[in-house]
Amino acid sequence: PRGSRGAGRSSADPARLMVVDTEPVFAAGAVAILTAAGFSPVLLDPGGPPVVDQVRAARPRGLVLDSAVGSRPYADDLVLDVVAAVPDIAVVVLVRRAQSAGLLAAMEAGARALAPRDCAPEELVAAVVAAVGDQNWVASGLSTVLRGELLAEVSGQSPVELSVRELEVLRVLATGATNNQIG
Repeated sequence: PRGSRGAGRSSADPARLMVVDTEPVFAAGAVAILTAAGFSPVLLDPGGPPVVDQVRAARPRGLVLDSAVGSRPYADDLVLDVVAAVPDIAVVVLVRRAQSAGLLAAMEAGARALAPRDCAPEELVAAVVAAVGDQNWVASGLSTVLRGELLAEVSGQSPVELSVRELEVLRVLATGATNNQIG
């Protein structure tokens, strides 16, 4: 991570991160994982000064944010404020549980990566590496929910959870298969 700088980005150290979580033990674990991966994470206290003020003052390259820190389900309100204060920042939102709506709002607010809080350490590192490298990244378990939200937005309908079989049928249908072939 130390050598990857996006074109046109600030000269801030790409390895410099801030981690904010409501549970100290979880936050310490995230800091340890990211430190072992070559990042330089700093732990923020969500009970201290406002997160936006702490981020604005430190100007880190990335922020790993527990979705429960914001006032909305996926902290999209806080992501929006942080990105407005520090436009270059790479925000990774750690999702507590995927609900039927809200992931798209977090991405639209400026989050570059979404991962479940119970992800494997390798997934957390992959999410941060992608975000700091100016790429979007969504954990596979959350991609189905996000895909549903995107389809609902395009169609103007509310998101609907599809079963595993319905998703399988849609994938085969997308290849141009006939009804008989799908069956």
